[in-house]
Amino acid sequence: MGILKRLCFAVVYTLWSAGSALAEPQKLYFFGNSLIHHLSDTDTTTVPHWLAHFGRTTGRSFKLDGQWGFMREFDEKLPPDAEWQFKSVPSAWGNARNFKSVGYDTIVFNPTNFIQYRAPDRAYEWDNPNRETPVSVALNLLKKTASGKKVFVYEGWADMDPFGYPPSRRKLRQYHQHNIDDYHQWYVEFVRHLQRARPDLEIELIPVARVLSRAFLETGLAKIGTREIYADDMAHGSPTLYYLAAAITYAGLFDELPEFGELPRGIDPLVEPYFDGLKRIIAEEIEVSKKK
Repeated sequence: MGILKRLCFAVVYTLWSAGSALAEPQKLYFFGNSLIHHLSDTDTTTVPHWLAHFGRTTGRSFKLDGQWGFMREFDEKLPPDAEWQFKSVPSAWGNARNFKSVGYDTIVFNPTNFIQYRAPDRAYEWDNPNRETPVSVALNLLKKTASGKKVFVYEGWADMDPFGYPPSRRKLRQYHQHNIDDYHQWYVEFVRHLQRARPDLEIELIPVARVLSRAFLETGLAKIGTREIYADDMAHGSPTLYYLAAAITYAGLFDELPEFGELPRGIDPLVEPYFDGLKRIIAEEIEVSKKK
């Protein structure tokens, strides 16, 4: 009987340990710019804020930290030092103050959105004595931060300046088509270079720009006014834009489609009737195992 009790205890402990491990929230670290975290007087112009919203809607918990910068600047800011703080997003940084000791399992970063006129393996054009390329800079960042972690490239939407602000209806359509086609293909090529160079890492693209622009062309989200989405020619956005971007990012990060829930305060009411259309496009562009 004593042996049986010990066996039962061992089984229960193993199951409890496994359950505890499964319950451990993911820990994400972002190297991002204002297309992920646009600093304003509210957290609602940030993707992490809305990721937490979708997490609450689906019952998913995670912890998230990050820092600002252009991709070429991050090497000067290593080791990483968490700068971001949000009222509704739990931080993993805590009192550790040490990137390695936190145990992040996911890295997210995004290239600048106005360099896509040159191939990702071609050198930057300005102030570049070392002939750095977007690919070489990204590989250096991954070498120093991504060991043992999953990596996501966040496809921020293109700079709007070449199309004018606010763009005419024709120019706006050209802008969205640019995001869907040439601009997106730059990211596809960029990620392929990284995957070939680092086959030991799991590196995936989250096609935020392509999905957003498809949604603005193919669904009733097109009814939302340009100024209600984009705040300036650099394509900084309203809370609605970051909400939609977070819905796409949520699917990429967590392998499940986002749930709408109730329309959050401050989000354009036209989002509600067309959220399912956005989800359809997300499912077409991102392979997710959980489709509700």
